[in-house]
Amino acid sequence: MTRVINNGNVAPNRVRPSWTENLPAINVRVEDDEVAVTNESPKEFTHRLDVAIEIFEKSNADEADLSDKLDDIAERVEESLFADEYLGGLVNSIDLTSFGLDIKENGSQLQGGVRQVYRVEYKETRPKDRFNQDLDDLNTVHATYEQDDNVEEPTDTISFNT
Repeated sequence: MTRVINNGNVAPNRVRPSWTENLPAINVRVEDDEVAVTNESPKEFTHRLDVAIEIFEKSNADEADLSDKLDDIAERVEESLFADEYLGGLVNSIDLTSFGLDIKENGSQLQGGVRQVYRVEYKETRPKDRFNQDLDDLNTVHATYEQDDNVEEPTDTISFNT
């Protein structure tokens, strides 16, 4: 997002006041994280995040000028996200789910905002791979099951070959 606007006013994962002199500005935050267990062993979760991207801009001209500025920044945000919609393999999908535009007068200046909400889905496994790096390798397991007709209890045998 910092490449979308040149002044560096991008606040990731929090809402930060955007003073008029600091515009344009972008706030990025997670609004909701819906989590579902999709596998039990190892534990795998599917996250569906609603990520809000709020863009703020000003104009001393007219409403059409401000609307054009906001549309331009919003389009650059979309283009940057959809240039690699898997974010280098970090996510399964990104979908734009809502878009809103609001313009207000502040004295002789117009201020406006665009709010884009994206649904981002990704998977996460617990324990993480680095947890398993500390465990000794188990090379092979040999398991047998024998049941003799004359024996009431069958025999299970497990041997570990290391």
